[in-house]
Amino acid sequence: MELSAAELTALTGPVSPALLGDGLARQLVGLLEAGRIRSGDVLIDHVALVTKLGGRAAAARWAQLVIGHVATRYGLLRYRRRRPGDPEGRRPQDHVWAVSEGAPAMAAVAAAELGLPALSS
Repeated sequence: MELSAAELTALTGPVSPALLGDGLARQLVGLLEAGRIRSGDVLIDHVALVTKLGGRAAAARWAQLVIGHVATRYGLLRYRRRRPGDPEGRRPQDHVWAVSEGAPAMAAVAAAELGLPALSS
């Protein structure tokens, strides 16, 4: 499955790579909790996701930093080799960003760090 920008809500206020990353992490936690995304889902266009969150200028400057922030700080994403059955992007890629295998477990930790309500089990 593909995680698309349509699943996200734009952020308001000042933006930075860390703030956009935290905003993306919050939304990923909510989508995991709601069952709308799961481990292995691919982010075909991570620039479009960051554009949806913070606008074109922010995405042009910080898309990789935002995705990297979510991957390293919260463990919700990982960069992996493309697998058979992964959705195709606009350009062929050998590797993709995807929801990490540990994301369901890490979501509770991320929620606590982000000050979100405790996740239901």
